[in-house]
Amino acid sequence: MQRNPLAVLYRVVLLAALILMIGVLGYRATTGLEWLDALYMTVITLSTVGYREVGPLDDAGKVFTICLILGGAGVVAYAVKTSVEVVLDESTHQYFRQRTTLKKLAKMKNHYIVCGLGRVGRAVCEELRFEKQDFVLIESDPLVFQEANERGWTVLHGDATDEHTLAQAGIEHAKGLMSCVKSDSDNLMVIMTARGMRDGLKISARVSDERNLKKFRRAGADYIYSPFSLVGRRIARSLHTRSRLSASTY
Repeated sequence: MQRNPLAVLYRVVLLAALILMIGVLGYRATTGLEWLDALYMTVITLSTVGYREVGPLDDAGKVFTICLILGGAGVVAYAVKTSVEVVLDESTHQYFRQRTTLKKLAKMKNHYIVCGLGRVGRAVCEELRFEKQDFVLIESDPLVFQEANERGWTVLHGDATDEHTLAQAGIEHAKGLMSCVKSDSDNLMVIMTARGMRDGLKISARVSDERNLKKFRRAGADYIYSPFSLVGRRIARSLHTRSRLSASTY
């Protein structure tokens, strides 16, 4: 899902090395300079520092120098600019954080997978953290992903409905999965994908519309929770408890 900054840097280095080689071979062919002198001329020409030449240039050498400056200096400037952008880009830091996360996940077992960091997902992660349970969060929103990183949670930037992402999250060694992405349709896809990848995995899911309960069960969810129903029951229970306590005081 992310570009590999190392691949970009490899291409930049290869391009710079190619220009350097063309310069050395060009000076060797046009002026007959030794290898070190040809390399020296190439470097001072591409860097445009203006140091002295190793010797007088004939017309062929002058023409080649002009071509090298016009073509090569621009390439070198592009290589430097691209390298700086890659090093300073936040996506590069994110890429290496993801690599670190994947290495950690490769060793993780009996952990939980939490899909989506909405209100329910955040509550689940905080509870797992409180219980000192290992878990990995899958989140597709870059801003929410950044928030999870800042909290110090193990988080993958990806789509929880994608088999490759679930495989990276270590679904084969997970203890359970909690799907709490925004829509019921996405939750249903997560359940179906996870159940297809591992039959014995314990799967919990958040449902917004209780008319979808049967669909979730058929898809393979072991436990289904409706946040709105839970909140409603707690409110009703608290009201009933308070009214009973008030009645008992008279």
